[in-house]
Amino acid sequence: MQLIIAVPAYRVARVRNVAPSGCAAVVVDQLVQLEDAMRANGADIAVLDPLLDQSLDEPQLVQTVRRHACVRWLLYTQLRPETARLLLDLGGAGVRSAVFAGVDDSTHHLSAALGELVRASITHRAQERLVALLAPLPRRLRAAVEQCIHDDDARADVSVIATRACMTRRTVERHFMRAGLPTPKIILRAARVLTAYRLLYDGTRTCDGVAKTLGYGKVSTLRADLKRTFGVHARALQDAPAPEMAIEALLDAPVSRPTGDTVDAPRAAAVR
Repeated sequence: MQLIIAVPAYRVARVRNVAPSGCAAVVVDQLVQLEDAMRANGADIAVLDPLLDQSLDEPQLVQTVRRHACVRWLLYTQLRPETARLLLDLGGAGVRSAVFAGVDDSTHHLSAALGELVRASITHRAQERLVALLAPLPRRLRAAVEQCIHDDDARADVSVIATRACMTRRTVERHFMRAGLPTPKIILRAARVLTAYRLLYDGTRTCDGVAKTLGYGKVSTLRADLKRTFGVHARALQDAPAPEMAIEALLDAPVSRPTGDTVDAPRAAAVR
């Protein structure tokens, strides 16, 4: 879970201290750096103070928010009459939450606001849907797979799961088969391809860059996974269903038991 913090230095620690566990935070010193930070880190959540820069390019800030439609935004600023119009513009661009310094930014309220954004984030919702599929597995194995999913570990494979669960690879695969689940390889692939879908959907990152971020050896493998899973080319994602709809299409349908070695990547209708 990626968190971008763009607030004055004396408020950064407050945000860090209440950020939910599992959030990797990147601090932006100036709003002019925000767009680059968003593209480089693929943020899930951004905490923003439009008063961070003395000279603010308001149209540019609004465009940055609008371009990153998959991000969950939190305004953390001072309540001033001169910024009222900008706050309305940011709300129209996609900002849905706000905390005002000295008014309602208690530790409890700030923590609750960030927690709500995490739960509403596309990444969290995708991870929770995948984790729900794992319920039939033994607890130790389920915890190992959940760790790989929540850590968004690009290097994780079936061998990593086996090591974390203190099992052999064959035992791991046998537990998945007995539970009527897709193979662990397919579960991990589904987690990665859902993340790729979200990162590419806004059109602010390149396929090459996302492939490197998610640990794909070749960009062609990422493109093939997107096509096989969602039936869409990476370049056409902006015309595809929004990531929330893609998650529902991929994970909400009943799961069918895989057979033999012919199982491929999950389709848009279900993880198979």
